[in-house]
Amino acid sequence: MFTKVLPYGTVHIADQIVALIASLAIVEVDGVAGTVADFKDEMIRVVNKKSRQKGILIEKGEFEEISIEMKVALYYGSDIVETCKAIQAAVKYEIESMTGIEVNSVHVKVEQIKVKTHE
Repeated sequence: MFTKVLPYGTVHIADQIVALIASLAIVEVDGVAGTVADFKDEMIRVVNKKSRQKGILIEKGEFEEISIEMKVALYYGSDIVETCKAIQAAVKYEIESMTGIEVNSVHVKVEQIKVKTHE
C-alpha cells in the first residue's frame, strides 16, 4: 500500500493498482504479447487468493519509491532490446504520471516468444 499525503487528507493506493497500471501500460507497446506468470507466481496467487497481477512484482524502497520486475512474452520478430526499452519507458511514465510514485527501475525479463496468428 502506498500513501500520499494531500492538503485535505491522504490517498492510499494498493500495490495491485500499481501492478495493473504497469500491465496496462505495455498493451500499446509494439511487439508485446503480454505478461507471463510462472508456476511459482500462479501458486502464490492461488494460495494467497489475492488478485496479484500475473508476472509483475512491485518492490517498495525506503522512501516509497518502487522497483518493478516484469516477466513478458514478446512476438517473434520483435527487436527484443528496443521493445524492452519501450516497456520500461511506458511503465515508468504511466505509473509516475497516474500515481506520483517515483519509479527507480523497471526490470524486464523476456520469458517467452510467441508467434502472431493472423485472424
